[in-house]
Amino acid sequence: MTRKRRPKGDPIEHEIELVLNPGAFISYGACFSFVSDLDEVATKIAKLLSSDPARAVTLYETFLAACYMKIEELDDSSGSFGQFVDDLYCGWIEARQAVGADPDETASHLLNWMDQDDYGFCHRLEMDAVRIFDKANLAAFAKRVRARFDAAANKTAKTDDKLRDHPDYLRRRWGEVLRTLYAAQKDVAAYVALAEETGLTAKDCHTIATLLVSKRKPEEALSWVERGFEVDKQSPQGSMASDDLAELVRRTRDVDLEDLSHYTTEPAAKKLEKPHPDLASRLWRAQGLRIVNAKKSKYYDAALSNFERAKRCFERAGLESEWSKTVRQVRADHYRKSSFMPGFEGLVEGVRPSDQPSFLDRAKARWRTKERSAQ
Repeated sequence: MTRKRRPKGDPIEHEIELVLNPGAFISYGACFSFVSDLDEVATKIAKLLSSDPARAVTLYETFLAACYMKIEELDDSSGSFGQFVDDLYCGWIEARQAVGADPDETASHLLNWMDQDDYGFCHRLEMDAVRIFDKANLAAFAKRVRARFDAAANKTAKTDDKLRDHPDYLRRRWGEVLRTLYAAQKDVAAYVALAEETGLTAKDCHTIATLLVSKRKPEEALSWVERGFEVDKQSPQGSMASDDLAELVRRTRDVDLEDLSHYTTEPAAKKLEKPHPDLASRLWRAQGLRIVNAKKSKYYDAALSNFERAKRCFERAGLESEWSKTVRQVRADHYRKSSFMPGFEGLVEGVRPSDQPSFLDRAKARWRTKERSAQ
């Protein structure tokens, strides 16, 4: 009886070769099922991360090399195979980190692969990689990308350069990668410096604002949103919609909004009243609460005006319950403020402060009455 020969090397490497089915063309219709089979083998490699990460590193590298061989034998119009390869790169990063590999070497290998990527598998790979990198590997990768960006900026362009080797293209490419890395590092100073060096965009302003929100600096964040609107006005194809501002307000806690100056919140509230009344109502309420919480009695008229607009926006957004919650909060915290509460209770009952004559109107009316009496 002849014994069946066992394949040499790692048994999972044998599975990789079998599942890739070298020489067979994979049509568009069969590609999804094909990638599903590849995923099953990749899952086996991922399970090695805790028990044998060094073996996982080798297997990921083998799988990546084999996929680059297979790409000529399939129709990946759906992009599912390309996404699978992207996931392999991320798995490789995880395995390198698990084995304690040198971060600088990992960054070097990854960038070399990105340089030799003729099939676009590494296009915007950094978007997924930043979710995998630990702090040390992220810093090492950012350092090497920065060096490439600086080299491209200092290089003299040649007329016969290929597009992907042209200094202007490389500077833009590595500049975009750096933006992603600095955002992942939450390095506001580095991001701002890069954006101003390469040309500040409305998208940059939004990213910076988002980073500042994560650092609990909402006032600075909203100022960057305002700057983004100004930058956007100068662009023929405006890219920054009110949705960017809306996202920022949505991510900011009410207590943080109350700490902001009305110079910041009022313009934002006015911009959001029509497209996002639910968010505008939070900003108007925050302004009103800021005044009464600080006991600034000479601004109570302004506070009532803010609460009036908050009420109107809450109603427009179908959030009457939020207005009721606001009323309960004000009554509980400020019932002793005799110079404020009568006006607030009037607002609750439907008497709008904006319908009442202003201080100057009352003064003029009183003056005219005195003049008539004197005659």
